[in-house]
Amino acid sequence: MADMTMSWELAGTGWARVHVSDNANKAEAIASYLTEAPEEMLDAVTSLWSGNATARVYFEAEPDAYIWLFDCTDSNVDIRLVHRAYSDEPDSAETELWSTNQTLDHLACTGIGAFEEVARQHGDDGYSKMWCRPFPHAALQSLVETHLDAR
Repeated sequence: MADMTMSWELAGTGWARVHVSDNANKAEAIASYLTEAPEEMLDAVTSLWSGNATARVYFEAEPDAYIWLFDCTDSNVDIRLVHRAYSDEPDSAETELWSTNQTLDHLACTGIGAFEEVARQHGDDGYSKMWCRPFPHAALQSLVETHLDAR
């Protein structure tokens, strides 16, 4: 199992780049403020800690999309990041950009750390100005509490 890293980079008004890597591969996903991507990512990891076997997070990237797929078995999570190019076809092709297997604990710690770093870098006002939405304090706190309770 390779160690995963994740960073959220606010990349202009209403845009974020999410960088992920493990010892073998790396990838980047783009998110627009049109979806609640930060909250959805944090909520997905929280749902896995709460016993859900799968979770899915959709990042709108206008016109493309990035989709995170989580499949949890016991304390391990298979994570896939796929890119869907814009198409008028409802079943447009998806390209896998990155995949890894991580412990649920490491995934939670990685997500918490990524958002704590964004908060440290930008603060509430800077985050709101760049992302066009408030910082996801409630979703982050829910993940922190669920993670601590489960350990």
